[in-house]
Amino acid sequence: MAEKKPEIEGVSIVFLGDFNPKIFQPAWFAAQDLIRNEEAEKVKIEVIHEAIVNFSLEWLDIQVLQNRFLAGTQQSPYYPVLRDLVISTFRILSHTPIRMMGINFHFHFPIDAFLRQCLKSRNYYTTRHHQIVS
Repeated sequence: MAEKKPEIEGVSIVFLGDFNPKIFQPAWFAAQDLIRNEEAEKVKIEVIHEAIVNFSLEWLDIQVLQNRFLAGTQQSPYYPVLRDLVISTFRILSHTPIRMMGINFHFHFPIDAFLRQCLKSRNYYTTRHHQIVS
């Protein structure tokens, strides 16, 4: 059987601690030379608020809540860049209390007919799931 490649893959680095979301703005990352000025200008901002910051670059997603920092990418060539960005960010913000850290990898694989039949025969999903994968 041929090895399946994921349709989507990515990694995210998550910290739990005490954060001030308003600090984590694209302009701040650019001012600290963590991202290029051109990237900061092309950013897609979802929200910037005292309780949450959520924005995306071409290769990076950032979400910061008062108790969680998440940085992720779905482009494998940027995995080392993501690591360096997070390390550099918290070297600058060295007094930020961090209690836990996680590195999450995610992969989305296509379901072929054989796997779909195996799932059906073992009753691993309900009728609603059947409608999704059929």
